[in-house]
Amino acid sequence: MTNHREFKDYVIDKLSDPEMAKEYLKVSLEEYLEDNDKVAFYQALKDVIDARGGATAISKESAMSRQNLYKIFSGKTNPRVETIGHILHSLGLTLTIKTI
Repeated sequence: MTNHREFKDYVIDKLSDPEMAKEYLKVSLEEYLEDNDKVAFYQALKDVIDARGGATAISKESAMSRQNLYKIFSGKTNPRVETIGHILHSLGLTLTIKTI
């Protein structure tokens, strides 16, 4: 379990860099589009939020409750695009569309 914790700490540390966070979420979203594993995308979003001060800090910036954020992280809810947009905006990110 220690190795897992050390790796998780390493990932969170790297995700404090906005460019790394952007790429991490981009890859996670691309994988979601391939395999529909929304829980993995939400976990990636949680990792970035943890790197930026945690759910409490982001809930203040996004005008969402921590409880709602945790529901999203669990994959037990299907947030609207607007909700994901608010979270990403509070992280200094936005959704984009591109041709494939």
